[in-house]
Amino acid sequence: MAHTLKHIAFRIWGTVLLAGLASLWLLPVLHFGLEPAWAPVSAAALALVTFLLLGWLFNRLALFLADRHIEEAATWERVGNSAEAGKAYEKARAVFDSFLISPRVKQLESGRLASRLTRFYLARTDKQSYSEAFIVFYLNSHPDDAAVAKDWLRQAQAADGLATGYHDTAARVGEALASNRTIQHLLARLYLSENRTDFPALQTYRRATGGHGRAARAIAKDVAHLFLKEGRADEWALRLYLQAGADDPPGQEMLNGIAACVHWIPETARNRRLLEIGRQYLEGLTAEQMAMMRVGFTPPKPVETPFKRSRLGAFIARVFRVVSIGLTQMASLAMRVPRAGISQVQTLLGRIGQSSLTRPILNWAAVTLLTVVVLILIINTIRHLAWTESPAKPAAIPVEKTIAGRFTLQVAAYLKKQHADKYVTQLRASKINAYRVETTRHNKKWYQVRVAHFADKASARAYGQSLKKQGLIDDFYVANYDPG
Repeated sequence: MAHTLKHIAFRIWGTVLLAGLASLWLLPVLHFGLEPAWAPVSAAALALVTFLLLGWLFNRLALFLADRHIEEAATWERVGNSAEAGKAYEKARAVFDSFLISPRVKQLESGRLASRLTRFYLARTDKQSYSEAFIVFYLNSHPDDAAVAKDWLRQAQAADGLATGYHDTAARVGEALASNRTIQHLLARLYLSENRTDFPALQTYRRATGGHGRAARAIAKDVAHLFLKEGRADEWALRLYLQAGADDPPGQEMLNGIAACVHWIPETARNRRLLEIGRQYLEGLTAEQMAMMRVGFTPPKPVETPFKRSRLGAFIARVFRVVSIGLTQMASLAMRVPRAGISQVQTLLGRIGQSSLTRPILNWAAVTLLTVVVLILIINTIRHLAWTESPAKPAAIPVEKTIAGRFTLQVAAYLKKQHADKYVTQLRASKINAYRVETTRHNKKWYQVRVAHFADKASARAYGQSLKKQGLIDDFYVANYDPG
């Protein structure tokens, strides 16, 4: 994002500078016979052309500089100077990270530099953490690069396994290059060195042991020993046990695994040949011996057989199906009646709509309705303006005189009684002893809202401050209490 903003900002400033200078020279020449109103349009077109031209020029310049640095790095690599080659590659990376190149061109052209730089890091013996991280970043983006993946896995195997954070990258490479036997063998060796039996490792073992070469048989043998440690006894395990014993006579552990598989695996047309070969290895053994041999192995999870209904269950299901069909037909019949009524109403409305009198009647009805609404609004407005509230004697509001004293708190004053009464009701809902008093000042009647009464001003101020902190009142002042 920062690279995009820098690139666009630089192009905008260049456009303003160049297009501004060019407009001072070109616009007077181009505007012969044109009205002044066309000047902004011409200036905008000139700015757009300048903006696009600057983008093309900057991209060409950036690619030219990057190519020069890459060629220089390749030259240093050929003569064996890795330090200078690394500096040249870093200069090429700096060009791609600069504001000169646009984000789109950077995305399209940076793959070539990343591939060259990854191969350079792989060829170096003194790898640093940043170079290893760059290789992994490249493989995450290009997991189908077989040459890079092969060298990386070989170096990981020589370094006693993958680093902790690189297992996901290895799994991504294995999925992208599933048909590459060399990659699958390297991955299988790495997984076997860590005794892994998770899903990515098992998938890799299947692909690595699928061939008929020496490497596939060697991996199958190692996977078979790993399965023996786990006590695995399923069809795949039997295949591996037999594949591992094809070259050399199987040992006692392998025979134990074969015995467990032959005992627990249900025979099908697919595995019949495997089971026959397994039984050949076990010829001459008694049932007690075979029972002892399969101790420690876990039988495969049986495949759930489909549920067989009893006669009673089948009868109930048939009755349920008949009842369901009957209810569905009844619901369909019940829906037809309102549908028929709706259809008749629609037909009637269609006939009314086709009549020549329909449009005039609807127009007059709309005008009449609008006139009535306007008259009602005018009458209500006149009544509201002409109506005056007759002065009435204020109703006495009971005040709870819980505390005797000479002072009270005034918290509000209104010119309308209903506003004061509303505030009193609100305060009383909050368990505050509020009441209203009336007074006349400057020929205006004020309705004052007051709260409680106190023996001294200090108590009144403390109570007012507490109400104010709670947000129950906005402000107050201490007044003399008039019991009325």
